[in-house]
Amino acid sequence: MTNHNSSFALNLEEKLRLLMGKDEWHTYPCPSLHLASIRVADGPSGLRVEGEQKDQDSLLKTSLPSVSFPCASLNASSFDPDSFAKLGKAISQEAKALGVNVVLGPGINIKRSPLCGRSFEYLSEDPLVSGQLASSYVQAIQKEGIGACLKHFAANNQETYRSSISVEVDERTLREIYLRPFEIAVKKSQPWAVMSSYNRINGVHSSDNLRLLTDVLRKEWGFEGLVMTDWGGMGDKVKAIKAGTDLEMPFSGRTTLDVALKAYEEQQLSEDEIDSCVRRVKDLVNKCQVEEKPLKPIDFVNDHLLAVELAENGMVLLKNDESFFPLKQDDDFCLIGDCCKHPVFQGEGSSHVNAYKEVSPYEAFLAFKKRLPYAAGYEGKEDNLELIDEAIQLAKKHQKVVLFLADSLITEGVDRTSLNLPSNQLRLLEEICLVNPQVGVILTNGAPVEMPFINSIKGLLECYLPGEGGGEGMADLVFGKVNPSGKLAETFPLKLEDTPSYRYFPGGNQAVWYEEGMYVGYRYYETVGKKVLFPFGAGLSYTKFQYDDCILNGRQLSFSLTNVGSMVGQETYFVFVKKPDGKIYTPSKELIAFCKVKLEKGEKKRLSLELTDEMLKSYDPADQRWEIENGVFTIYLASSVTDIKATFNLFLKGEASANRVEEAEEYFLGRVNNLPSSSFFRHLGHRPLAKDALDPYNALQDDISLKAASKDNKAVQFLLMQLALHTNKTMADLLAMVPLRQYELMLPEEKKEAFKASFELLCQKKGNEEDVKVILSILHSLGSGGRKTQL
Repeated sequence: MTNHNSSFALNLEEKLRLLMGKDEWHTYPCPSLHLASIRVADGPSGLRVEGEQKDQDSLLKTSLPSVSFPCASLNASSFDPDSFAKLGKAISQEAKALGVNVVLGPGINIKRSPLCGRSFEYLSEDPLVSGQLASSYVQAIQKEGIGACLKHFAANNQETYRSSISVEVDERTLREIYLRPFEIAVKKSQPWAVMSSYNRINGVHSSDNLRLLTDVLRKEWGFEGLVMTDWGGMGDKVKAIKAGTDLEMPFSGRTTLDVALKAYEEQQLSEDEIDSCVRRVKDLVNKCQVEEKPLKPIDFVNDHLLAVELAENGMVLLKNDESFFPLKQDDDFCLIGDCCKHPVFQGEGSSHVNAYKEVSPYEAFLAFKKRLPYAAGYEGKEDNLELIDEAIQLAKKHQKVVLFLADSLITEGVDRTSLNLPSNQLRLLEEICLVNPQVGVILTNGAPVEMPFINSIKGLLECYLPGEGGGEGMADLVFGKVNPSGKLAETFPLKLEDTPSYRYFPGGNQAVWYEEGMYVGYRYYETVGKKVLFPFGAGLSYTKFQYDDCILNGRQLSFSLTNVGSMVGQETYFVFVKKPDGKIYTPSKELIAFCKVKLEKGEKKRLSLELTDEMLKSYDPADQRWEIENGVFTIYLASSVTDIKATFNLFLKGEASANRVEEAEEYFLGRVNNLPSSSFFRHLGHRPLAKDALDPYNALQDDISLKAASKDNKAVQFLLMQLALHTNKTMADLLAMVPLRQYELMLPEEKKEAFKASFELLCQKKGNEEDVKVILSILHSLGSGGRKTQL
């Protein structure tokens, strides 16, 4: 390994160059330090490695083939660390074959709202689940010599205005909900890298946040790795280096380098601060096993089989009246739904991969039953009466209907505006149920959806985005070859208006106020007693499990779990706590442990768990530490958050602080869905930034950062997509969605005024394609420094 002190042989510009990407996916090499250029790639539900060939239709580089594994939401529903370890090992082997050294993942941001466009990339609404499962993945992938990069640190819980939005959140909520999964994963698995988020937290960009990156991440948690920006996510180059951001990705041009050099000359930036970042870049490169040629190709066959296994382990059987599932080969049923033959198996954006092999549910079902009557029922989003009528006639002829439904908008970059499935699919379902009451639904979606039809159907299999093996996984579960064992790692509300962040999401164009505090997901629904469609932890099985002899002896919880059903199965049990009512509010249930157990038919196991201090502490922002409250802790052993098997009381003498600020009454009662601003201000401890900024020139959102020339075309495509979705918006609204202003930093001085004038003229217009052409001309003008846009 290269001696750290050798970095001092570099001149200042050479050091600063190491702190920026070589291009979009590589670090900058340094032959004098024997540092290779390492490659990073999106993951971990499948590697997205861009090749050189251009796709002329989309103007984007095509990706090299890799296996499309299930999305994070589905994997999390397994509640199985072993599954995440298998995934990590497979991803690492594929990374080696494709010349990738660091995988950008896993994403462990909390699912604050089901509207988040990137929800399918995140694991859970619960921080313990997210942190524990991510740790297994990170440990497995790094054991093979490939780095993992936790993202997005922190509080990246929406896509709307994500590059500039300020998350206004109180310290305790930040610590216990939004930072907690990162803390768990860092302490348990020591990832080689962490990616800062685009957004600001209480007014400070994550990349520039000294307290977040140095005081908390490094000093308090003991993180030893590298911090990189999200792509184009650098807030202020000088502040970022001082805060501990080591690597800016991708290369953003000579101007940014000059900014740092000037700051050094003016003594705003020290060489010691630069050297600290250089050392961490060197450490990461030296950890990576850089091979000139791949050691062996991807094992597509076995990785595809793993994709099937992971899909089966995470799919959730949510309804099974009259034992609708499993189907028998001699059952009289038909298949309806276009996504039965043309499945939606992955989301769009940075998680989209060029899948090795796609087996549709229709093809997979043929392995169990050779004759499969089928009707599409719908195509796209528009009603097609001919297709609906064809499906109705088919449903009349058979005893059972297996109906395939799919959400239509599943993509990074755009938040959803409702939880509705496409109206033509809902109409089809309604018509089918009128002629045949025996309907089972197989659902593919990225996040919770409303289900006004739930009382009209007999069965429901939740498949999320199951990856390329999803069709085979569905078939194995539907025909009973595999027993379903998935459970929901998030709550499905009855309707959008029931969600705790409904009135606060996505905020304004400058700030979003996290007024609901710690009441995220089940913490809210359980505290206020609000009914939900499906609770956290919900999931059925073809067998039955019995909990007996439940005992709490001191802090030792033990019980017997028996499979009293007719086939082998897996059960996930949960332990929740209600902390004492003291000077701080506490949700009525908080998850402190979970475990998945496999049991043969008739098998019985005695299980035990030690309740540690770590499980029972709350964060005290006044003392800035985790503490145990005085009083009675109520412990729940459960099969889901609503299915309680045993309840115990545990008295602990804690160390409650006398410095805590008394909370507003609404937080003790959980009545946070329509708070007066004064209660939130008191809870927050400071006056938050106003939700809306008056100047659209500074109200940036960005699906894609425009700091990288290779993303110019994506940015324009994004604008065009927004024009199609929001024809009534002004150009000012649309420009606020893409950080076009960031280009100004890269322009020669003589072009800056003309650019700003053009921008301000555009802001005054209605959005249309002609205005986008003006934007194209602006992008074309940015040819300085070899950055000419390629069209």
